Amino acid sequence: MLMMNSTFSMHLALLMSNSSSIQIEGSVALPKESFSSVLTKNIMAMMVWLVLSVINSSMVHTFLQHSLFYENSRYIMFICMVVNDALQLTLVTSLYVISYIFRKIHLSVCCLLVMTAVFTTRSTPLILAGMAVERFISICFPLHFSHMCTVPRTLLLIGVILILAATPPITDLLIIVIKEPPSFFHSVISCDHSLLFTDSSIYYKNCVFDGLYLSFVALILFYTYCKIMLTAQAASTSLASVKRARNTVLLHGVQLLLCMLAFVVPSLQAALISLFPQLIMEIRYVFFLVVYIIPRFMSPVIYGFRDELFRKYWFRYLSCQSLKIIRVRPETLKEACRSVVRKLRPNFTMVKEALPSWVLQDCEEGLVHVNVGGLKRSLCSSTLKKFPDTRLGKLLACDSEEDILQVCDDYDIQEKEFYFDRNPGLFPYVLHFYQTGKLHVMEELCVFCFSQEIEYWGINEFFLDTCCSYRYHDRKLERGRHRSWDDESDVSSVDTSVDEISDLNKDMQHFQEVRYGNIKKCLWLTLENPGYSIPSKLFSLLSIGVVLTSIATMCINSIPEYQTFDSDGKLIEDPTTQAFEVFCTCWFTFEVVARLLLAPNRRKFFYHPLNIIDLVSVGPIYITLIFDMTVGSESELGDLGRLIQVFRLMRIFRVLKLARHSTGLRSLGATLRHSYREVGILLLYLGVGVSVFSGIAYTAECEEDVGLDTIPACWWWGTVSMTTVGYGDVVPVTVAGKLAASGCILGGTLVVALPITIIFNKFSHFYRRQKALEASVRNNNRKRIKVTCENEPEEEEESDGDSRCLDDDDIDDIEEDDIDFEDEGGVINYSYVEHPSYTSTMRKKELYQL
Repeated sequence: MLMMNSTFSMHLALLMSNSSSIQIEGSVALPKESFSSVLTKNIMAMMVWLVLSVINSSMVHTFLQHSLFYENSRYIMFICMVVNDALQLTLVTSLYVISYIFRKIHLSVCCLLVMTAVFTTRSTPLILAGMAVERFISICFPLHFSHMCTVPRTLLLIGVILILAATPPITDLLIIVIKEPPSFFHSVISCDHSLLFTDSSIYYKNCVFDGLYLSFVALILFYTYCKIMLTAQAASTSLASVKRARNTVLLHGVQLLLCMLAFVVPSLQAALISLFPQLIMEIRYVFFLVVYIIPRFMSPVIYGFRDELFRKYWFRYLSCQSLKIIRVRPETLKEACRSVVRKLRPNFTMVKEALPSWVLQDCEEGLVHVNVGGLKRSLCSSTLKKFPDTRLGKLLACDSEEDILQVCDDYDIQEKEFYFDRNPGLFPYVLHFYQTGKLHVMEELCVFCFSQEIEYWGINEFFLDTCCSYRYHDRKLERGRHRSWDDESDVSSVDTSVDEISDLNKDMQHFQEVRYGNIKKCLWLTLENPGYSIPSKLFSLLSIGVVLTSIATMCINSIPEYQTFDSDGKLIEDPTTQAFEVFCTCWFTFEVVARLLLAPNRRKFFYHPLNIIDLVSVGPIYITLIFDMTVGSESELGDLGRLIQVFRLMRIFRVLKLARHSTGLRSLGATLRHSYREVGILLLYLGVGVSVFSGIAYTAECEEDVGLDTIPACWWWGTVSMTTVGYGDVVPVTVAGKLAASGCILGGTLVVALPITIIFNKFSHFYRRQKALEASVRNNNRKRIKVTCENEPEEEEESDGDSRCLDDDDIDDIEEDDIDFEDEGGVINYSYVEHPSYTSTMRKKELYQL
C-alpha cells in the first residue's frame, strides 16, 4: 500500500543507537555501527547539504537581484522549487544527524519536523506539474501565454499548491488531537511517522489521497510532456532544438520519478531488507541518497544551469562579477554619453571600448533604437519587456559590452543605436510582432528564409496568427517531406548512371591519375551516359535493341510452333534463336566486363543496383552452360535439373536492364525503395482484413461445397477480393457469405486507395529530381565540349560561355524543392542536396540571371 512518509528512511535511522543490537518487528536485529562508519556517513551528508545550500542560496540571490526574473512566471516557479528543495534537504539532513545523537525526542518537536518534511515532499511533484503546465501553455498556446501566465496567477497557483500539500499533514494532526489524550503530546518517542500517527483512519486516508495525488500528477505530466514533444518536433526547424526539448523532458521525467519514489519508500525498503538483512544500514543510506539528495541536485541543473539567461547571471554572481544597476535620469545620461564619446573619438564611428554599466538604463526607461541593414526603427522598452526571450528583449538585460555584442553586431554609444547585419526587407514583420504580439507572413515570402529570420530574432513560430499559420506550416511540412526523402536517398536508390556522372570531380580526378586516363574516361562516359556524345547515344540504342532481341528470342522459344523434339522427346533448340541467344549473351558479357574494367571505383561497382541486374542477367546463362557441358541432360540430374531450369528462367530479368536507359523506371525503383513504410502499412491493412473476412467466410460457408472449407483456402479468396481482382474461382453462396464478401470488397477498395496517393506523390518527386539531374548533366557535357574546343580558355571566358550554354528549359527543370538552405553569418547559401552537380548548375543559373 502506498503511504506518504517523506522521512521514513530517516525515522528508521533513529533506531541506530549505541546499543549492541536492537530488535525491529521482533525479527531483525540491527548491529551497532562502527564510529568511523557513522562519522563518514554524517560528514558526507553534511557536505552534500552544504554544497546544495550554497547553490540554492546563490540562485535565490540571483533571482532577487534582477527584475527580469521575478516578472516571469517560469522563474517564479523555479525559485519556489529551489526554496522548497532547500527546506526539505535541511530537514532531512537534520533528522539524519540527530538520529545518531538522540534515540528519542519530544513528540511536539517530532510532529513539527515530520509534518514539515511531509509538506515539502508533497510540494515537489505539484510544483513540477505546475512548471510543466506553464511550459505547455507557452509552447502549445503562445498567443494566450502573456495573459494566462501572469505573475498574480502564478502566485495564486503556488498558493493552491501549498494548500494541497499542507492538507494531508494538517488533517493527520487534527485526527490525533481529537483521538489522543493531552498526555500523548508530552511524551518522548522515536521520531517515526507510523509511531506518531497511529490511528488506522489516517493510514486509509493517506492511501486514498496518495492514489488520487499520484494519478493527478502523472496524468498532467504525461499529457503536457507528450504535447510539448510532438509540437516541438512538428514545428522546429533544427534537429538540435528538438533534441534539446527531448533531453529536457527526459530530465524532468527522471527527477519526477526519483521524487515519486518517496511514496513507495516503505514498501521498497522493507522488500530489500527482507532479501538482504545483513545490508540493512547500507540500504537505508542508499535510499537516503537516491530519494532525498539526488533529486535536489537535478533542480539546479534542469532549471538553472540549462537556462541560458539565468546561467549567465548566476555564473556572473558566482564569479563575483555582478554589476550593480544605478538609475540615472535621462538628462544626465544624455550629457554623460556625449562626454564619453568626445573623449573616446571625435568623429562618429562604431565604439569598441568598454561600455559603462549604466549605458542601457535609458533604454529601459525610453526608446531602443535599432539599425537593421540600414533600416532604422525605434521601439519602446516597455514593448520589448513583454518578450524577454527574444533578441531585442535580451538587450534590456545587457550590462556590459560583451553582452551587447553577443546580441547585436555593433552599437553606437552616442545615438544609443544597435546595429544588426540582417535583411531589412524582413524586419517589418519582426517589428509588427513586437507591436501586436502576432506574427504574419506574406504570401510570396519564402517560408524557409522567413523561418531563419525569426529564429535569429528569437521569435517562436507559435506566435504566427491563425490567418498565416496554416499556410506557413503547410508549406514547411511539404518541404520537410521532400527533405526527408532527400536525406534517405543515396546513389543506389535515387539515380544510377546520371548520379555517378554528377560526381564528376572525384571520378575525373581518378582518370587523371591512371595511364591512358583520357581514353578510359571517354569510354566510361560513352558506356554510362547516353547524352555524352553521338557514339554514346548509338551505343545506348544498340544496348536497348539487344535487350529487346533477347526478350523476343526467349518468348519465341516458348511457342509450340517453333519447338522441335528428337526421338527421345528432348527439346531441340532452333539454330537461329540459339545464335541470337549466343550473340545477346556475348553482348551482355561485354557490357559487364567493360563497365567493370573502366569503373572509377570497382568496389562501388558491385553495390550498384543496375550492375547487380547485369550480373544476374548474365550469371545464370554461364551456370546452366557449365552444367550442360559437364553433367548432361536435366533428366539425369533430378532436383538439380529443376534448379537449372530456374536459372534459365532468370533470363527474364534482362528486361530490368532497360532501367539503365529509362528515367521512369529508375524513379519507380526509388519510389518503391522509399515507400516501404506505406507498403508495410498496406500489407498490414490487407493482412488484418483478409484474416477477419476469411474467418467470417469460413464460418458462413464451411458447410457448403464451394471451396471455402478451410481457413487457408479462405485466405486466397479474401486476398483476391480485397485487392478487387476477383478471379471468380471461389464464390460464396449463403447470405452471410455474400455480406462478408461485400464488406471485404468495400474494405479492400478503401485500404488500397489510402497509401496510393502518398506513393504517387513520392514518384512525382523522384521523377522531377531525375529530370533535373539529367538537365544538369547535359549542361556539364556542353561545358566540357566548349572547353575542349578552345585552346587555352580563360576562367572568366569559360564562365561566360557556360552561362550561354544553359537553356531556359534546363533552368526550369531544376526544382526549388531540391534546394537546401543554410544560414552562415546572415547570408543564405543555396546548395543542392546530395548531388554535386546541383551546385555547378546553380552557379550557371545565377550567371544566366546576371
